[in-house]
Amino acid sequence: MAVPEYPNFKPIDLSDQERLSHYLALSERRICELNLANFIVWADFDNSYLTMINNNLCVLINPLNEPAYFLEPLGKNKMIETSEVCLKHIGKLSRVSSDFISHLPHGRYNCACIRSQFDYIYLTKDLAELKGKKYDGKRNHIKRFMKHFPDYKYELLSPDHKEAAFGLFEKWFEARKDSKFFPKLAYLAQKSALEASFLNFDRLGLKGGAVFDHDRLLGFFIGSR
Repeated sequence: MAVPEYPNFKPIDLSDQERLSHYLALSERRICELNLANFIVWADFDNSYLTMINNNLCVLINPLNEPAYFLEPLGKNKMIETSEVCLKHIGKLSRVSSDFISHLPHGRYNCACIRSQFDYIYLTKDLAELKGKKYDGKRNHIKRFMKHFPDYKYELLSPDHKEAAFGLFEKWFEARKDSKFFPKLAYLAQKSALEASFLNFDRLGLKGGAVFDHDRLLGFFIGSR
């Protein structure tokens, strides 16, 4: 199904993979939300929709936990005019890059940082070596792990690990279900995202790792470049 011209929208689904990949490749992306797997895996929670504005692909996010917003438009055509249409429609662009903001007319918009939405990045060398006092906690965590699980093994994650991963997921949430930091919405959203990840693991080019104590899964990660 083709993406309609604004003011019409269509919900994001797997049929949009090729189109999303094309527009995502048009510019260097510095925001983790601008990622094919992210769009597909979190589509149910984000309640995300696509529309075309000035031949740019625009993504409207209407999540379950905050007011709706547009991501920065994907494309290179009349970006200021396109942004104006987005702002007129919903009033906010969010998760936008500093590079995108730098091309907007100075003083025309109210721009603010949302600290809770910042990404955090480690230098590869720092994370590999864990040198210095600020990494004491991580080194101690590894030592405790090695003490308790001296025979652990690491494997690349694959769709074959789905059953074990969901078992660990349920156990992890069960221990936190009464905490104010883990509401039911978080459980349902992450379960849906995990299901979508394993269902489309190869198609989305996902990668991951799994740590075992003999045959018991202790932890796993899953993501994409």
